[in-house]
Amino acid sequence: MGPIRCMIVISLAYTVLGTKYSKVPTAFKAYNLTPDVIPTAPENFLNVYYPTAEVCLGDVISQTQTLVKPKIGFNFKPGVNYTIIIIARLTRHDPLVLPDPDVPSAQAPVLRSYLNWMQVDACASTPGLLAGTTIADYMTINPYPGSGYHRGTVLCYEQTRPLDLGAIARKRLAVRRYRFDVVAFATTYGLTLVGGNFFRVAVPAVYDEYYCNNCPTCLTDVYVK
Repeated sequence: MGPIRCMIVISLAYTVLGTKYSKVPTAFKAYNLTPDVIPTAPENFLNVYYPTAEVCLGDVISQTQTLVKPKIGFNFKPGVNYTIIIIARLTRHDPLVLPDPDVPSAQAPVLRSYLNWMQVDACASTPGLLAGTTIADYMTINPYPGSGYHRGTVLCYEQTRPLDLGAIARKRLAVRRYRFDVVAFATTYGLTLVGGNFFRVAVPAVYDEYYCNNCPTCLTDVYVK
């Protein structure tokens, strides 16, 4: 199954941020993000920009493209705070799909739903872009070689009030990242899902070959004869 395609022109991105997009629920269902990660898909498209990749509903990007945390774009309301969460998971029903929700592999997702990033009390610092308090520092999507595709699911929740940072800190989410229950977290803090997006990452079983093909400075041809 290939990604459901769409096009976002970066220079015009702020004119389409947060728009209702019929393909979002369809894509979330097609890749088992509903109900694997969340019971109901968001209606709005969330813009996710990595330095060398722009994400659109199931795009396959390389692991190296996820090394730096992405920028998030949306039609954020003035004076409203938001929570941004990235979860990795593997889709057990589709051998080609894996978000880190099914770690370590699609065949044995015993550590499913890994929390890769969380920001809370985020508000628009520049038009369409967020700055907030980091609860769990960003960690790249890092599949085991040959473990299948991992889905990186990016979710945006609207808050009704600033969150209790002390209570969240006691959960030690920066350390206890495995088996993160995003639905329970959203329910506890009264969060409303308003936008989403996702991508897929995989590292082939032939690990060295993958990095040589994706690294312009690879010296294998020089040192290995």
